[in-house]
Amino acid sequence: YFLHFEDLDYCVRLHAFNWQVMFVPFIEIEHLQGVSSAQAPVQVILHKHRSMLRFFYKYGGVQKILLPILVPLILLRALGQIIRVYC
Repeated sequence: YFLHFEDLDYCVRLHAFNWQVMFVPFIEIEHLQGVSSAQAPVQVILHKHRSMLRFFYKYGGVQKILLPILVPLILLRALGQIIRVYC
């Protein structure tokens, strides 16, 4: 994954090896949203949606039969976000 979904992939993979994925509420991480993507927002949108499809294809299980329906919907979602960047 180039951008997005790598954290979910790590969690699924760790879970597969019987590692415990935990939520620790007192840990704080500051995320400056949009700082990295400000230079190339369209590329970030495309990478995000590509990663979404890749994750679903990799871990979708039986639900993979929905890919012919999901792919156009995810592409439309990406297009809508790209249009919002320019409007």
